[in-house]
Amino acid sequence: MFGVVRRGVCLMNPAIRAVSLQQATIVSGPPRYRVSFAEKAALGFVICAFSCAPGLWILAHIQDYKGIRVAKK
Repeated sequence: MFGVVRRGVCLMNPAIRAVSLQQATIVSGPPRYRVSFAEKAALGFVICAFSCAPGLWILAHIQDYKGIRVAKK
């Protein structure tokens, strides 16, 4: 089956052929630099905070969006 596909690709335009015959390399093994748990936790907190912030802002100001003004004491 691969031979049929390869033959079809070889008959294509040379520009398409060069792109379609590229092979991805897989890199496996241990990471070069170890990231500490504290750094991972801090980054996770920042990502969570920034992804929740717009929704929380809208919920906090929902009365403004509805046009209802609440008197502040």
